[in-house]
Amino acid sequence: RLAEGWSIIDTVYFTTTVIMTVGYGDVVPQTATGKLLTCTLVVMSLLVIGTFLKNLVQAIVELEVSRAKQARRVRLVGFLIPRAESDEEDGLFAKTQARGQRLRRRCTIAATALFLWLVLAVLLLRRVLGVKAQDAAYFAMVTASTLGLGDTVPLTAGGKLLVIALMLTGVPLLGNFLAQLGNVLFGKSERTRPERASGKLCTSRLNTLREFCHEMEQQALYVSCREGGTQKISPFEYMAFALVRSKVIDMEDIGEVMKDFYRFDVTRDGFIDEDDVRAWPGVAPATG
Repeated sequence: RLAEGWSIIDTVYFTTTVIMTVGYGDVVPQTATGKLLTCTLVVMSLLVIGTFLKNLVQAIVELEVSRAKQARRVRLVGFLIPRAESDEEDGLFAKTQARGQRLRRRCTIAATALFLWLVLAVLLLRRVLGVKAQDAAYFAMVTASTLGLGDTVPLTAGGKLLVIALMLTGVPLLGNFLAQLGNVLFGKSERTRPERASGKLCTSRLNTLREFCHEMEQQALYVSCREGGTQKISPFEYMAFALVRSKVIDMEDIGEVMKDFYRFDVTRDGFIDEDDVRAWPGVAPATG
């Protein structure tokens, strides 16, 4: 403001366009001092935004991991305590459908929020900037996408305050919608083939397998005593190790699959057989 002699509104307007990377070009620094300060602002804003996004993503991931661990502990208690089963279909196909439904629901919510923002932006821009509806929609989307072509710009203080609000709301809304749409369209990750082990078995490799089993046990993904404990590696434990290390599945996938197994293991003997069919609630015993 001191270097360029701008008003407070122009200063806030320019700062917001730089931080949100819109850059209409209607308000730009003319002095050498202003340009140097703008360079500093660009670096600082990118650093602050990058740090904020990193901390936000990390907090979300940690929250989801904490919830997943707590849910697995609750499920494990349910596995070990016999209970009546519901008619809910939660097999592999139903789980896939449920994940798809969640992704589509989130995408719908994001699209609805973006649409409502666009409608409100058009109404306000028509009133404040005095432009046609199509021009208002065009300006709103150019702003939300951070293109900032500069062919339509606010000239009044009220218009600049409105655009500041639109930038701060429209950019994240459009970004969220595109992210959710990408999850729906391209959310299926490619599965890789499990890697084969080379070389010979040694104490170090055995300890690595034991540590993996111990980690699964700590996360309540399975009942280790049914596999002979964590000191002796069973075929199941080695298979889980190979698939996780090859990034074919992750730890949470193991928990979901084992949930199905323990649900079908009604007799709680560690196997699925005819005894479980007969013990299933609501199944009449076979006769004849």
